[in-house]
Amino acid sequence: MRTLTQNIQVSLEYDVYLTKAPISPSTPFLSDLFPKKAPATRVWVVIDSGLRSMASELTKRIELVMKYAGKSWQLSEAPVWLPGGQEFKANPAAWQDLRAGIQHNQLDRHALIWAIGGGAFLDTVGYVAGTTHGGIPVLKTPSTLLSMFETSGAIKNAIHSKRPDFQSVYAPPKAILLDMSLLESIDDETWREGLIGALRMGIAYDHRIYDFIEDNLEGIVNRSSKAAEELIYRVNQLQIDLLRARDPFERHNRQVHGFGIWATQKLLELTDFQLSYAKALIVGVALDIAYSMHADVISESCCIKALSMFRDLGYDLYVPELSSYMSLPDHEESIAKGLEEYRQEIGGKLALQLPTTIGQNRYVEDIDLSILRASIRYLMAWQAQPHEAKYG
Repeated sequence: MRTLTQNIQVSLEYDVYLTKAPISPSTPFLSDLFPKKAPATRVWVVIDSGLRSMASELTKRIELVMKYAGKSWQLSEAPVWLPGGQEFKANPAAWQDLRAGIQHNQLDRHALIWAIGGGAFLDTVGYVAGTTHGGIPVLKTPSTLLSMFETSGAIKNAIHSKRPDFQSVYAPPKAILLDMSLLESIDDETWREGLIGALRMGIAYDHRIYDFIEDNLEGIVNRSSKAAEELIYRVNQLQIDLLRARDPFERHNRQVHGFGIWATQKLLELTDFQLSYAKALIVGVALDIAYSMHADVISESCCIKALSMFRDLGYDLYVPELSSYMSLPDHEESIAKGLEEYRQEIGGKLALQLPTTIGQNRYVEDIDLSILRASIRYLMAWQAQPHEAKYG
């Protein structure tokens, strides 16, 4: 027998830009995004319809940027507005519309798709682009606070095909543009809910982020640009560091940073994607914290500290779908079924990250269903308690 071995080293690099001012020809890093001496490149701009309130201003900005970029960069057509949210990510017709747009605009692997929108919108565009022509580059520009916290944390792009994130592709973006002026389009509730992206990172991975939120909570909730900018920067730095330290293709189940994610995904499915990702993530994170306490992984004081902040922010810690078929863990509509579905997604043995204290975590491979049920009842009790949110 004769054996040949191939060893290919893959290097991935992309920049994450953060700006408070709207992107314009005077933006310092614009020449990095759109170098004037680049080969002729077609640019297709797709925008989440959640930004419709900024339509006129945003269109003008894009036109100015493209004019500044010079003849090398040509808009293939006027910006296209598409619906965003979880329903867009779960809608096969939406995926086909994107593919049809790529064909219509004759985009190839040297073109650029500039996607502006929320996390589900960017995920969907990234998936379709990553599975067309072997991969079309995407400039991702998140428009919600939650997506600004999460977009730099992974190179996987996924769509919902009956189950959440069931179809996915690993495709790094061309770059990520964090344009804080886009946050003007979201309401106060969406802003507060978006903080769960930073709280999740602080609770499981870095207490300094949690401490910063705690110390600056009033300013952050009141949308202080200085505090928000610092928080966005710190969370993205942590996301980049964590991604750099692990296999970005997640070929080992302990390379997945999945704190709070397994239940989040199952809740999206159980609510037929009517529950927003932010609301599902809040409950998913709360459930993992409650389970950690009941399993003696984290102290009661740490659990109460985190959940109290959630309630102060006006978060719902419980939804009825958590209690469906609690005694039948293999039932398709049981939250416990999400454990096996998540195991299949990450591969190998189940490996969940649970916080051991604020800012640290460890993996567990076995979930005690009786403790899970107790944790759900615990969250139900918290939700039932009268509580006046400080910021909701």
